[in-house]
Amino acid sequence: MRENRSSVFRIYDEAKRLFEDGDQGRELAKGMAGGFLLKGAAIVLGLGLNILLSRVLGASKYGTYIYAVSTILLLLVPALLGFDRLLVRDISAYSTKSEWGLFRGILRRSHQIVFLFSILLAFLTSLIFFLIEPYLDSFDSNMLTVLWVAMPILPVFAFLRLRQSILQGLGRISLSHAGEMLFYPLLLLIFIIVFLNAGNRPLTAEIALLLNLIALALILIYIWIKSHFSIPNEVLTATPRMLSKRWMKVALPMLAVVSIQVINARVDILMIGAMKGAKIAGIYSAANRGAVLVLIVLFAANAAFAPIIAKHWATGELKRLQSIVKKVTRIGIIVAFPIALALTFFGKYYLLLFGPEFIVGYESLIIMTIGQLVVVAFGSGNIILQMSGNERAAAIGTGISALVNIAMNLILIPRYGMAGAATALVTGQVVSGLIILVMVKKKTGISMMQFKF
Repeated sequence: MRENRSSVFRIYDEAKRLFEDGDQGRELAKGMAGGFLLKGAAIVLGLGLNILLSRVLGASKYGTYIYAVSTILLLLVPALLGFDRLLVRDISAYSTKSEWGLFRGILRRSHQIVFLFSILLAFLTSLIFFLIEPYLDSFDSNMLTVLWVAMPILPVFAFLRLRQSILQGLGRISLSHAGEMLFYPLLLLIFIIVFLNAGNRPLTAEIALLLNLIALALILIYIWIKSHFSIPNEVLTATPRMLSKRWMKVALPMLAVVSIQVINARVDILMIGAMKGAKIAGIYSAANRGAVLVLIVLFAANAAFAPIIAKHWATGELKRLQSIVKKVTRIGIIVAFPIALALTFFGKYYLLLFGPEFIVGYESLIIMTIGQLVVVAFGSGNIILQMSGNERAAAIGTGISALVNIAMNLILIPRYGMAGAATALVTGQVVSGLIILVMVKKKTGISMMQFKF
């Protein structure tokens, strides 16, 4: 008993020392605290928004809306071609080394590539939907129409992520995520309430997506202005230096890593929607959204941690980096465990907020909650690999987990439905965590195994 208590107090001491450990510790702690508060506010807004939509649209139409949003988020990854992660890493490194020409060069090239590719991808996807429509009798009749309406969101969202990456690379973590995580759902919530009070037409999935597009466009303008004025003056006056081949060579493995992460996060919703229908996808999505609450501190830590990893790796301060990894992982578990416990015992009340139809997702909620707690325990290994130049190792680890996830979804969803999808998701996450843990130790020498009881 005494030994367990001493272990808990050691974890508390690590959290306290992180805030007191010099300028770097205060910078990380400030970023984590800001990210945690921001993510918490975003979750409250996001839940309010999705509860309103589920109540107004009903489980079936809400599922159609979620299916379209999941498709956009899946396409967003190849649209960015890995340049969002590359910007975070290289902008941080170029700022540290005062390489202003390269800084301006990567800004210009990333915008050119993402602009062209996101529009091309939206067009090709719409064309594919048109060509395969006659062969998709199992889809809900309105599904493809909703997907077509969603396609213009893709390039707007891609540019928003790109500008957020600039702010994140410059160390403005809270501001980098405030637009998408806080202002966007708040603005969308206001738009939907105003539309409902107008009373002229009922809210549909198509109208909800159009309101999404307007809200995202306004947030993009705001973040673009903020990121422009955050860029050092030396960058704006420097002659651009282009390392296009090198950037593409590094960005593509990052694209592979993020693609696999998004596949792991979204493929279950897409597959269960295709196999079981939009209504079941909507219920499953509500359960998934609850389980993601466990990851709140990990999201905050990764956002603040990424540029710091890049700086320490560039300067060779590996001991300092190992110390921060230990503290961040322990803090993550401290915060995640009580959230997981609350969801396990009171998850039914959470699902009832969406409507009585959603209560059948409780079993899936418990399974995914346990899985997310394991993800937090594995720590920020994926970010460490990407920010240290080991993108290929990260891609291999997450790639294996994606294959496991997809294969198990194909096997389990037809028989077990939502519980099968949740089990497939958790299994993929555990496999990924174990592989990444080994990869981090092998490639960087940093240990992700932090607890000694």
